[in-house]
Amino acid sequence: MKLRKLSLIMCLVLLMSLFTACSGNEETQQPLQWVSHTATGFKVYKEGVFFVDKNGILQYFDAASKKTVVLCDKKDCQHSGKSCHGYIGSAYSYNVSGGKIYTLNDEDSLYTLIESDIDFTNHKETVTLGKELSEEGFYIDPMRPLVSGDYIYYVTEVSNFNTGESYYGIYGANLKTGKEATIIDHMEQGTLDIVSVCDSEIIYFTSYLDKELSNEIYGSIPNELDFEEYSKKFKEYEEQRTYRTYKYNIETGETKVLYENKAAALPVFADENYLYAYTYTVYEATQSFVPDRYFTVDLKTQEEKTIGKDEFEKKQRGFSESEADAITGGSEDLVIYCLTDSGYIGTRTDKKVPTGENSYTITGQSYVLIDKNNPQSEPFAFYSWED
Repeated sequence: MKLRKLSLIMCLVLLMSLFTACSGNEETQQPLQWVSHTATGFKVYKEGVFFVDKNGILQYFDAASKKTVVLCDKKDCQHSGKSCHGYIGSAYSYNVSGGKIYTLNDEDSLYTLIESDIDFTNHKETVTLGKELSEEGFYIDPMRPLVSGDYIYYVTEVSNFNTGESYYGIYGANLKTGKEATIIDHMEQGTLDIVSVCDSEIIYFTSYLDKELSNEIYGSIPNELDFEEYSKKFKEYEEQRTYRTYKYNIETGETKVLYENKAAALPVFADENYLYAYTYTVYEATQSFVPDRYFTVDLKTQEEKTIGKDEFEKKQRGFSESEADAITGGSEDLVIYCLTDSGYIGTRTDKKVPTGENSYTITGQSYVLIDKNNPQSEPFAFYSWED
């Protein structure tokens, strides 16, 4: 990998200069935006993106200056493993909110949320998750937590190793007071998830599929079916799954139903005015969900409105699939994930080894910036690696 090498002091000076280009007060004066999970590990912040490299090290790329900084303050560090101060592990194990970085520390089966400055220094503990449950003999395993304002939200499996009891739930906690809240619990795996959060409010969904039907496609019975028969059943049954979507205020306990008992209608993300969702059909060959209608739900009135695919995608990530295809020329070797003020952030395949007539293994890739004003120019590689 070719990366601009800077001394420790220069790295920190550069990093803080990049982040303080806009004043710290500017962010607190702006209203909080709804936050959702992303399919990538990129977190857009100011003029660039945070990302996690192949060694689990957190880095920041400033798209305006085209400089990359490893978020590590350890002298003479090789940035290659857990001893690096920038190590966080999974690309989905951190949040950026309110000019802070949040990570989870797992110790003695308890998860503590660590708050760090935006240059990943000055770490401090905020709240321990699942403390009340642990006192009752239960253990949690938070999945992809979301932080917004003074709150953290997460989905988790709750297990009691002594009794064998296990269930899933959505929980939240106040970062300042440590107060925990149960939003919904005693659910089965795969039947609930967080859609979006904004400070004290969370939008989440639950889904329902008849138990007999569920057992036929997710239980032991699928092993007795051939692939074609199983795929037909999967399509038939999953298109009968119904969804209920709620908006909940963790401070007041107020719950608002956005829609309920709607078949094959998956909520995806929200902004300050609308919930964005789509209905789907199931593609048998890959058993994947394919959107067939996009719609919004007004968060105040619950009025539903059909929208186009392009509008949905632009709201979600800043550009549509058709725009991305025009930029990449439809190449499978270049994929765009998100948009900054300076351009598009994506992944480029640099090396691949044939493994068959129509198959190959990718052995080299790069994270790249594509100039928004000149998208046909050569992408700028800001991080490259080989497997």
